[in-house]
Amino acid sequence: MSEMSSSQRIEKALLDGDGDAYDSEASHRFWTGMYLFIGWVAAWWIGLGIIVWALSV
Repeated sequence: MSEMSSSQRIEKALLDGDGDAYDSEASHRFWTGMYLFIGWVAAWWIGLGIIVWALSV
């Protein structure tokens, strides 16, 4: 069986009426997005800090 994408798993859960699978996949997508967003913000602030530090030396 080939690996399904996240959207395919959500569509299958909706078609099957499987609320638990839908909740699990939606939660996984939410937290993946949050981690990516938090990582991006952290990288931006670290980069900004390095630039400010480099300019002040």
